[in-house]
Amino acid sequence: MSATIYDSKPLAARMAEELRAEAAQFRKRHHRPARVAQLVAGHDAAAEVYSRQLVRSCRAIGLGCATLAYPFEIEEEELRAEVAALNDDANTDGVVLLLPLPAHIRQRIVTDDLRPEKDVDGLGSRNAGNLLLGFPSFIPSTADAMLAVLRDADLSVAGSNAVVVGRSNIGGKPVALVLLRQNATITICHSYTQDLQERRYPRGEYGTAGQYHC
Repeated sequence: MSATIYDSKPLAARMAEELRAEAAQFRKRHHRPARVAQLVAGHDAAAEVYSRQLVRSCRAIGLGCATLAYPFEIEEEELRAEVAALNDDANTDGVVLLLPLPAHIRQRIVTDDLRPEKDVDGLGSRNAGNLLLGFPSFIPSTADAMLAVLRDADLSVAGSNAVVVGRSNIGGKPVALVLLRQNATITICHSYTQDLQERRYPRGEYGTAGQYHC
């Protein structure tokens, strides 16, 4: 089967237009823009790139985006207190906790402090568990973007073999779960997988490789 290159730019433009309309409706109803707060602890190059992209996207759509930056040395209890304050802030509609956190902070504890309805990246165990069980939840952005592409391309993966490369909690695992919900047969590969190239392209099948791309 020959490969087809999917151009996501038209889809992205349509989604941005739809989101701008939704943001305008929210602003009209609530007399304020919808607001996202992102928490950054320490300095990580990939997280900083994601942070800048989030700010640009929010501005383009018409959302407020506050960046709360903390030093690497911030204590876990201090960060949890900041999350609790955002949970209780009626003017904050979503919270993004940028990963990785400093090594002395337990990610599971802090992400579970996020209220599920504000955990827009689906990091907490409530959203992750709902995704596993097939219940409504926020879906991590990589998996959600893949779903949007599949829908826009009118591509069904039901009955196909899908290969996911990577097993992170925000990448490979949610991608695999989303594909499973679409009735694909999933193979997950990772750093200990042998013969990765053969597993990615099994004869007679087409697969979806999900190492932050599909």
